[in-house]
Amino acid sequence: MIYSQKQLDKQALDYKQLQSLLDTNIVDFSKLDLFRETLKHLTLTWKTVKDIRQNLEEIKQEQWQKLDSKQVLLSSDKHLENLQSLPKLVRSWDIYTFTEDHIKRIKICAQLLDDLSNSALRTRHWKQLIRLTGGNTLMDSDTFRQLTFGKLFTLSFQDHADEIRATVKRAEKDFQLESTLKTYEEIWLSKTF
Repeated sequence: MIYSQKQLDKQALDYKQLQSLLDTNIVDFSKLDLFRETLKHLTLTWKTVKDIRQNLEEIKQEQWQKLDSKQVLLSSDKHLENLQSLPKLVRSWDIYTFTEDHIKRIKICAQLLDDLSNSALRTRHWKQLIRLTGGNTLMDSDTFRQLTFGKLFTLSFQDHADEIRATVKRAEKDFQLESTLKTYEEIWLSKTF
């Protein structure tokens, strides 16, 4: 038999009156208020986390090259604010800490989107990145560019952010060096001896 909250409250009041008439204290009904408060927090947390996860799943379905990293970062910040607006009691719950950590990891991955979109990255750099994250070494740069944000996230790029940034900087230096060499080659070929 399922009771509504009103029925339980009425029944608790009846039992309280009965206990006071019999001058006994068998059941402590003060816990009922604590349970009600916890249930309210649980419902609020569930709704908030559900909304956050739904939005993050939508983002993960997008191709990473088509995502606006600033928009993903703003969305993540908003989700963190919503999560932190929950009562302090829920901050010790596993669902809270897991969701907060997940949002922070999404933010780190989103910050890497601009780096990964750098035109200086060549096939050799993509192979380094894939090897670094333990991804499929048969994947080439074109296949990599077609990945969804969710797949990119599962490659754990956010765990290798510093190494990825170093690889991108190396790619930029390589690109600059290649451009300089090409300029010198053009000058050399244009000279007649």
